[in-house]
Amino acid sequence: TTTLQALRVAEHEAVPPDATLKNQLARNAARSKLRDQLERCVAEIRRVPGFEGFLAPVRAANIQATLPGSSKVVYLLVTSAGGLALILGPDAIAAVGLSFSLRDLRRLLLPELLGAASPGYLHAVVEDARDEQDVIERTAATIGHSIVDPLWPHLQSTPDDTSPDKPSLYLIPTGTLSVLPLHAASSESHPALIERFAVSLLPSARLLTRPARLRHPDPGSLLVVGDPGPISAPNEGRLPGARFEARSVARLSKGNALLLLDHDASANAVRAAWRHVETVHLSCHGIFDPDVPLRSRLSLAGNDELTLGRIVADRTDYAGPHHVVMSACQTALNDLAHLPEEVIGFPAAFLQCGAETAVGTLWSVGDVPS
Repeated sequence: TTTLQALRVAEHEAVPPDATLKNQLARNAARSKLRDQLERCVAEIRRVPGFEGFLAPVRAANIQATLPGSSKVVYLLVTSAGGLALILGPDAIAAVGLSFSLRDLRRLLLPELLGAASPGYLHAVVEDARDEQDVIERTAATIGHSIVDPLWPHLQSTPDDTSPDKPSLYLIPTGTLSVLPLHAASSESHPALIERFAVSLLPSARLLTRPARLRHPDPGSLLVVGDPGPISAPNEGRLPGARFEARSVARLSKGNALLLLDHDASANAVRAAWRHVETVHLSCHGIFDPDVPLRSRLSLAGNDELTLGRIVADRTDYAGPHHVVMSACQTALNDLAHLPEEVIGFPAAFLQCGAETAVGTLWSVGDVPS
């Protein structure tokens, strides 16, 4: 397990990103070599009795067997020739063509690269642009028409929108589709998916087939982190709204919560405490690093930080919460520039570590509204 983990981390950090062709080729060669070592390591593990299926591809029938009632799994991908949705239900599989190509996706995310005068969705959400809300709404309208509308005839919705038992819908967007607000996209023809379904975004359908974790020994236990400080980093001021949020969430546990505010919310204190609770709620600053995604971080007290790289490195001996809520900016964004197909981001990292659910945000939100 240690060897496998070391190879995975090394593959992501093989060669620092560089714009030159020579260094790009060197990075690709280094990753190819590490990938070969990883495959040999996996093959060796599969020779151990009981591990014959270790990291083996998941068959559609295995996924379908996990789906109750009218729940669905939807794979989404785009190519230069157009898009495709593969919809898996308990008893059927459907393929739906989408009038949405890679060029359309680039025009939506980075139109400046195609000669447009104004930047697109990625610039708006990563740089917290002034017109962020307008850009998000335009983006949601576009994908609502081009991607979500064609899905509706193949999705069985509930007639009662107030039902607590809405069917589950698992979206698996590939590549840079993962940064789009697919769950919130609506059109003139249909409401947003989240209004009719319990929507989850997954990095892989494999998560649906893994064994459930044992029941937590202290069910209902909660760690709440709010407004860690002081923080001297620029543009990371105090968060009075987060403090109010943290105290409100802690009260929901009816006395079974550990509340860490101000200087008490250091990295050591947080990581030590979350080993003993079922749920962690983090209300703090979040910073996504598009250049080196593993340096993306959650800001904690005393200029401490919890980086994505640290979580990935800890996953072999993860003994953390079953549920993680990150009420912090940009915590659901993924690596887009270097390994877009690998889904490298906070939610995926926690899920791969063993958490059952992880909640993040796709863009920046003000302290009071959040």
